[in-house]
Amino acid sequence: MSELLKVERISKRFGGVQALGEISFSLAEHELLGLIGPNGAGKTTLFHLIAGTLLPDSGQISFAGHDITRLKAYQTCRLGIARTFQVTRPFAKLTCLENVEVALVGSDAPVAREDRDERCAELLGLVGLKGKERLAAAQLNLIDKKRLEMARALATNPKLILLDEVLGGLNSLEMGQAMDLISLINRDMGTTVIWIEHVMGAIMRLSQRVLVLDQGELIFTGTPEQVAQDRRVIEAYLGEQDA
Repeated sequence: MSELLKVERISKRFGGVQALGEISFSLAEHELLGLIGPNGAGKTTLFHLIAGTLLPDSGQISFAGHDITRLKAYQTCRLGIARTFQVTRPFAKLTCLENVEVALVGSDAPVAREDRDERCAELLGLVGLKGKERLAAAQLNLIDKKRLEMARALATNPKLILLDEVLGGLNSLEMGQAMDLISLINRDMGTTVIWIEHVMGAIMRLSQRVLVLDQGELIFTGTPEQVAQDRRVIEAYLGEQDA
Protein backbone atom coordinates (compact mmCIF):
# COMPACT_ATOMS: atom_id res chain seq x y z
CA MET A 1 0.00 0.00 0.00
CA SER A 2 1.22 3.50 -0.81
CA GLU A 3 1.85 6.14 1.83
CA LEU A 4 -1.03 8.62 2.20
CA LEU A 5 -0.08 10.71 5.26
CA LYS A 6 3.31 11.53 6.74
CA VAL A 7 3.74 13.47 9.98
CA GLU A 8 7.31 14.56 10.68
CA ARG A 9 8.45 15.96 14.05
CA ILE A 10 5.23 17.90 14.65
CA SER A 11 5.17 20.02 17.81
CA LYS A 12 2.53 22.26 19.37
CA ARG A 13 2.70 24.36 22.53
CA PHE A 14 -0.07 26.31 24.27
CA GLY A 15 1.66 28.87 26.46
CA GLY A 16 3.81 26.88 28.86
CA VAL A 17 2.17 23.55 28.04
CA GLN A 18 3.78 21.24 25.47
CA ALA A 19 0.71 19.61 23.90
CA LEU A 20 2.72 17.65 21.32
CA GLY A 21 6.46 17.14 21.13
CA GLU A 22 8.03 16.12 17.82
CA ILE A 23 5.47 13.48 16.83
CA SER A 24 6.34 11.44 13.73
CA PHE A 25 4.42 8.64 11.99
CA SER A 26 3.19 7.60 8.56
CA LEU A 27 -0.11 6.19 7.39
CA ALA A 28 -0.71 3.85 4.46
CA GLU A 29 -3.58 4.24 2.05
CA HIS A 30 -6.67 2.24 3.19
CA GLU A 31 -5.24 1.68 6.69
CA LEU A 32 -7.32 1.95 9.88
CA LEU A 33 -5.10 3.46 12.55
CA GLY A 34 -6.18 3.61 16.19
CA LEU A 35 -5.01 6.57 18.29
CA ILE A 36 -5.17 6.12 22.06
CA GLY A 37 -3.87 7.72 25.21
CA PRO A 38 -5.05 9.22 28.51
CA ASN A 39 -7.06 12.43 28.59
CA GLY A 40 -4.75 15.34 27.79
CA ALA A 41 -2.30 13.15 25.83
CA GLY A 42 -2.60 15.36 22.72
CA LYS A 43 -4.84 13.19 20.54
CA THR A 44 -7.37 15.83 19.50
CA THR A 45 -4.60 18.42 19.13
CA LEU A 46 -2.99 16.09 16.60
CA PHE A 47 -6.30 15.92 14.71
CA HIS A 48 -6.49 19.73 14.71
CA LEU A 49 -3.02 19.93 13.17
CA ILE A 50 -3.71 17.34 10.47
CA ALA A 51 -7.08 18.90 9.58
CA GLY A 52 -5.76 22.46 9.49
CA THR A 53 -7.75 23.78 12.46
CA LEU A 54 -4.47 24.64 14.20
CA LEU A 55 -0.99 25.33 12.84
CA PRO A 56 2.01 23.45 14.29
CA ASP A 57 4.91 25.29 15.91
CA SER A 58 7.36 23.09 14.01
CA GLY A 59 7.48 20.02 11.80
CA GLN A 60 5.82 19.03 8.54
CA ILE A 61 2.66 17.21 7.46
CA SER A 62 2.36 15.70 3.98
CA PHE A 63 -0.83 14.27 2.50
CA ALA A 64 -1.16 12.53 -0.87
CA GLY A 65 2.03 14.19 -2.07
CA HIS A 66 1.06 17.69 -0.86
CA ASP A 67 2.66 19.69 1.95
CA ILE A 68 -0.38 20.60 4.07
CA THR A 69 1.49 21.91 7.12
CA ARG A 70 0.25 25.51 6.79
CA LEU A 71 -3.05 24.90 4.99
CA LYS A 72 -6.39 25.95 6.47
CA ALA A 73 -9.17 23.48 7.26
CA TYR A 74 -11.20 24.17 4.11
CA GLN A 75 -8.09 23.57 2.00
CA THR A 76 -7.24 20.23 3.63
CA CYS A 77 -10.89 19.22 3.27
CA ARG A 78 -10.79 19.84 -0.48
CA LEU A 79 -7.64 17.73 -0.72
CA GLY A 80 -9.51 14.84 0.87
CA ILE A 81 -9.31 15.06 4.69
CA ALA A 82 -12.58 14.99 6.65
CA ARG A 83 -13.25 14.74 10.36
CA THR A 84 -15.93 14.21 12.97
CA PHE A 85 -16.00 15.80 16.40
CA GLN A 86 -16.31 14.25 19.84
CA VAL A 87 -19.14 16.70 20.54
CA THR A 88 -21.41 16.64 17.49
CA ARG A 89 -21.82 19.94 15.66
CA PRO A 90 -24.75 19.77 13.24
CA PHE A 91 -26.65 22.80 12.00
CA ALA A 92 -29.47 22.23 14.50
CA LYS A 93 -32.24 24.03 12.60
CA LEU A 94 -31.42 22.46 9.24
CA THR A 95 -32.77 19.07 8.20
CA CYS A 96 -30.50 16.06 7.96
CA LEU A 97 -30.63 16.37 4.18
CA GLU A 98 -29.65 20.04 4.32
CA ASN A 99 -26.79 19.32 6.75
CA VAL A 100 -25.28 16.82 4.33
CA GLU A 101 -25.87 19.11 1.35
CA VAL A 102 -23.78 21.85 2.99
CA ALA A 103 -20.84 19.43 3.11
CA LEU A 104 -21.54 18.14 -0.38
CA VAL A 105 -21.44 21.61 -1.93
CA GLY A 106 -18.04 22.28 -0.34
CA SER A 107 -16.42 19.05 -1.50
CA ASP A 108 -13.75 18.68 -4.17
CA ALA A 109 -16.19 16.69 -6.33
CA PRO A 110 -19.38 18.79 -6.37
CA VAL A 111 -22.60 17.12 -7.46
CA ALA A 112 -24.95 18.76 -9.94
CA ARG A 113 -27.77 20.64 -8.22
CA GLU A 114 -30.47 18.35 -9.60
CA ASP A 115 -28.65 15.29 -8.19
CA ARG A 116 -27.85 16.63 -4.71
CA ASP A 117 -30.94 15.42 -2.87
CA GLU A 118 -30.45 11.91 -4.22
CA ARG A 119 -26.79 11.82 -3.23
CA CYS A 120 -27.51 13.22 0.25
CA ALA A 121 -30.29 10.69 0.79
CA GLU A 122 -27.93 7.93 -0.33
CA LEU A 123 -25.34 8.96 2.27
CA LEU A 124 -27.97 9.25 5.01
CA GLY A 125 -29.18 5.76 4.16
CA LEU A 126 -25.62 4.46 4.26
CA VAL A 127 -25.11 5.64 7.85
CA GLY A 128 -28.51 4.44 9.08
CA LEU A 129 -30.66 7.57 8.78
CA LYS A 130 -32.99 6.43 6.01
CA GLY A 131 -36.44 7.95 6.57
CA LYS A 132 -35.07 10.83 8.68
CA GLU A 133 -33.97 13.04 5.79
CA ARG A 134 -36.52 15.77 6.58
CA LEU A 135 -36.03 15.79 10.35
CA ALA A 136 -34.26 18.77 11.87
CA ALA A 137 -30.88 17.83 13.31
CA ALA A 138 -32.02 19.14 16.70
CA GLN A 139 -34.63 16.35 16.82
CA LEU A 140 -32.05 13.56 16.59
CA ASN A 141 -30.82 11.51 19.53
CA LEU A 142 -27.10 11.08 20.24
CA ILE A 143 -26.44 8.04 18.04
CA ASP A 144 -28.28 9.63 15.11
CA LYS A 145 -26.35 12.87 15.52
CA LYS A 146 -23.14 10.84 15.34
CA ARG A 147 -24.46 9.14 12.21
CA LEU A 148 -25.20 12.55 10.71
CA GLU A 149 -21.61 13.62 11.50
CA MET A 150 -20.37 10.60 9.55
CA ALA A 151 -22.65 11.37 6.60
CA ARG A 152 -21.43 14.97 6.47
CA ALA A 153 -17.81 13.83 6.55
CA LEU A 154 -18.42 11.29 3.79
CA ALA A 155 -20.14 13.93 1.66
CA THR A 156 -16.80 15.71 1.22
CA ASN A 157 -15.50 12.66 -0.68
CA PRO A 158 -12.57 12.04 1.72
CA LYS A 159 -9.50 9.92 1.18
CA LEU A 160 -8.83 10.16 4.93
CA ILE A 161 -11.39 10.52 7.70
CA LEU A 162 -10.48 11.46 11.28
CA LEU A 163 -12.93 10.00 13.81
CA ASP A 164 -12.92 11.54 17.30
CA GLU A 165 -14.51 9.24 19.91
CA VAL A 166 -17.55 8.24 17.88
CA LEU A 167 -18.51 5.63 20.51
CA GLY A 168 -18.66 8.10 23.41
CA GLY A 169 -22.04 8.07 25.17
CA LEU A 170 -23.43 5.11 23.23
CA ASN A 171 -24.88 1.91 24.65
CA SER A 172 -23.53 -1.51 23.68
CA LEU A 173 -26.00 -2.01 20.81
CA GLU A 174 -25.26 1.44 19.40
CA MET A 175 -21.52 0.84 19.75
CA GLY A 176 -21.84 -2.30 17.64
CA GLN A 177 -23.75 -0.38 14.97
CA ALA A 178 -21.14 2.39 14.94
CA MET A 179 -18.32 -0.14 14.65
CA ASP A 180 -20.06 -1.81 11.72
CA LEU A 181 -20.26 1.60 10.02
CA ILE A 182 -16.55 2.30 10.63
CA SER A 183 -15.70 -1.10 9.16
CA LEU A 184 -17.90 -0.36 6.13
CA ILE A 185 -16.20 2.99 5.56
CA ASN A 186 -12.71 1.52 5.84
CA ARG A 187 -12.85 -2.01 4.47
CA ASP A 188 -15.70 -1.80 1.97
CA MET A 189 -15.38 1.82 0.77
CA GLY A 190 -11.57 1.90 1.03
CA THR A 191 -11.42 5.13 3.03
CA THR A 192 -8.34 5.54 5.23
CA VAL A 193 -9.22 6.12 8.91
CA ILE A 194 -7.52 7.48 12.02
CA TRP A 195 -9.71 6.80 15.03
CA ILE A 196 -9.42 8.27 18.53
CA GLU A 197 -11.27 6.07 21.01
CA HIS A 198 -11.29 5.19 24.71
CA VAL A 199 -13.27 1.95 24.24
CA MET A 200 -10.28 -0.35 24.08
CA GLY A 201 -12.12 -3.44 22.91
CA ALA A 202 -13.35 -1.58 19.83
CA ILE A 203 -9.93 -0.16 18.98
CA MET A 204 -8.28 -3.55 19.38
CA ARG A 205 -10.90 -5.25 17.23
CA LEU A 206 -10.90 -2.92 14.22
CA SER A 207 -7.48 -1.24 14.07
CA GLN A 208 -4.66 -2.66 11.99
CA ARG A 209 -2.14 -0.56 13.92
CA VAL A 210 -2.32 1.57 17.08
CA LEU A 211 -0.44 4.74 18.08
CA VAL A 212 -0.20 5.55 21.78
CA LEU A 213 0.29 9.12 23.03
CA ASP A 214 1.09 10.12 26.60
CA GLN A 215 1.69 13.71 27.74
CA GLY A 216 2.27 14.85 24.16
CA GLU A 217 4.79 12.13 23.35
CA LEU A 218 4.42 9.12 21.04
CA ILE A 219 5.36 6.26 23.36
CA PHE A 220 4.49 3.21 21.25
CA THR A 221 3.35 2.11 17.80
CA GLY A 222 2.39 -1.43 16.91
CA THR A 223 -0.33 -3.96 16.26
CA PRO A 224 -3.19 -4.17 18.77
CA GLU A 225 -1.63 -7.32 20.21
CA GLN A 226 1.75 -5.62 20.68
CA VAL A 227 0.17 -2.54 22.24
CA ALA A 228 -1.81 -4.61 24.75
CA GLN A 229 1.40 -6.29 25.95
CA ASP A 230 3.65 -3.22 26.20
CA ARG A 231 4.53 -2.21 29.74
CA ARG A 232 4.67 1.53 28.95
CA VAL A 233 1.20 1.45 27.45
CA ILE A 234 -0.23 -0.46 30.39
CA GLU A 235 1.28 2.04 32.83
CA ALA A 236 0.28 5.14 30.84
CA TYR A 237 -3.15 4.17 29.63
CA LEU A 238 -4.60 0.72 30.04
CA GLY A 239 -4.36 0.90 33.80
CA GLU A 240 -6.43 4.10 33.71
CA GLN A 241 -9.27 2.92 31.51
CA ASP A 242 -11.78 2.94 34.40
CA ALA A 243 -10.84 6.49 35.43
